[in-house]
Amino acid sequence: MSSFLEKNPATLDLGEEEAKVYAFLNREGEASAMVIADKCFIPFSRIHKVLYRLQQQELIVSRGDVPKLYSLRFKDPQMSSKHE
Repeated sequence: MSSFLEKNPATLDLGEEEAKVYAFLNREGEASAMVIADKCFIPFSRIHKVLYRLQQQELIVSRGDVPKLYSLRFKDPQMSSKHE
């Protein structure tokens, strides 16, 4: 997990699955729902609900159609430096 999320979980109001997806997208950049579900160990049957909640909070954006790709709206530099 990231330093920002560890220090400020209430700020983003993220659940465990949302935090996993947020951290994954910050690290990887962009991915499809299937890849996100696989890498974050979230059942594919739930991943779209998680992604929808993150989109509603305007933390992620999607582009394309098939497959739709998801990425962070703004990258967290504190998280990036920790993984480099």
